[in-house]
Amino acid sequence: MLIKTEAEARGAMKNLKVGKKLFISYVLILIVLIAGCAVSIVDLVKLGGQIETFYNGPFMVNDSAGTVNADFERMQKSVYRSISSTNPEIVKESAESARTCARAIQEQMAIIEKHFLGDKEIIVRLNAALDKLAPMREEVLSLALENRKSE
Repeated sequence: MLIKTEAEARGAMKNLKVGKKLFISYVLILIVLIAGCAVSIVDLVKLGGQIETFYNGPFMVNDSAGTVNADFERMQKSVYRSISSTNPEIVKESAESARTCARAIQEQMAIIEKHFLGDKEIIVRLNAALDKLAPMREEVLSLALENRKSE
């Protein structure tokens, strides 16, 4: 049976018993509810993927960058301390601290290289700067350990 006009559709609905009208309404509400749940589940799966991408990318890089920054400052202070101190024990302790910080920076740089999602040229330039700094730092620390601070 094909309904041709809106009036006939209203008339067809009027001819149904109350129980059938309620059943049809219930089924329509249930269909909308199920569709809403399906859309919500799909959105949650997408959000989970985005959160995982964020955690494995920018979050890890940001955490490692903070660690690199702190270790770099600690290394810098240790080098200055080894230069300025006259006590050989403090100089030795500061030199070892600077070397420990340099190793920690290299460990964190590996994590940053692996998870960085931006321009890789930034990482290359940073590694080049750290590689250029390493022999200078070692030279300064070895001179400080030999008590040749004026050089």
